Amino acid sequence: MESLQEKIEPLNRSIEQEELQNHELAARIATEDSAILEAERQQLEEDQALANLQKEVNRGNEEIHALEMQLLQLEEQQKNLTGRIERTETLATEKQDKILNQETLEKELETKLPEIENLSSKRQEEFQTLAAEHDQLNTTLGEQRSRLTLERTKSAERQQAVNRLAIERQALEAEQQHRENEQEKIRTKRQAAKARLETIASWKEESTRELRQKQEQLTHQREKETLLHKEREKLAAELEQLKERLLSLRSSHNQLHNQILFANSILENFEGMPEGIGFLEKHKDGRPGIGCLSDHLSLDDSARKAVNAALGESMNYYVCRTLEEAHRGIAALRSSAKGKVSFLVLDLVPPPPPKVAPTSPEHKKP
Repeated sequence: MESLQEKIEPLNRSIEQEELQNHELAARIATEDSAILEAERQQLEEDQALANLQKEVNRGNEEIHALEMQLLQLEEQQKNLTGRIERTETLATEKQDKILNQETLEKELETKLPEIENLSSKRQEEFQTLAAEHDQLNTTLGEQRSRLTLERTKSAERQQAVNRLAIERQALEAEQQHRENEQEKIRTKRQAAKARLETIASWKEESTRELRQKQEQLTHQREKETLLHKEREKLAAELEQLKERLLSLRSSHNQLHNQILFANSILENFEGMPEGIGFLEKHKDGRPGIGCLSDHLSLDDSARKAVNAALGESMNYYVCRTLEEAHRGIAALRSSAKGKVSFLVLDLVPPPPPKVAPTSPEHKKP
């Protein structure tokens, strides 16, 4: 009995060591599985981030297109404002020429003033009529001053008034008072023309300010476009980095998949294992256990050599749940002459000792 106990004791120690190794291997398997799951999750997150970055690039392209359209509109508005300024300067030049003509006419009237002094009293009533017409024209001119599009019509009316005055001047050359009143009328018109020139100058200044504002807006839009181009280049660089990282992860995934396929092919053909292991796995009455110990271990390349060296031939142990399964497997090997196989019976493996919680200093007796 004591000799039997001495034979069983090394086996028990060996079984305990193998159980500890099994626990360590199970922990490593769980760690590897969690690492694979984490890698797949990161790959999904990076795919999502890549899609979001692509959407942002598309939105950036749409904003750049909109800014380019705004830039074309601003350039068209600048051309229109330049044309309006040129037309305004042309109108101002024409008005200045008319003022010079009126001043020339005034000088001519001053030379003829002594000849018409005798007829001035007779034409007083006609002057009053002309003065009333002049007031009416001034009122009309004041009401329509803000409307620049009717400038030609007003110029035609003023030309008609000048023509009427010229005809009356030829008929009333002897009337001094009439010429004086007519001279006063011309002065009044000259003042009105000067006032209109001032209005045009103010409008020109306003147009110039508006043009400056448009140019400043155009400069701001160009700066913003430059920033958007830089942001677009930055996003493109980040996109390339993400693509490279995705390719690296996919390469690692393919390597792991190939390793799994290689391991599965080895397990299916039972290469490098005793002949009895393959016989028990493919037994026609069903396998008597749960498989070879190496089938239940998942190791990375860095730990595979160390575990193989530590376990040695124990990696080829055939695991059974009960002693009855082990006997059934031994009988099948013996009847078929398939050699010897070492069995690991889980029911014979003693449970691990319970863990004792550390006693805190507070619970120690004095």
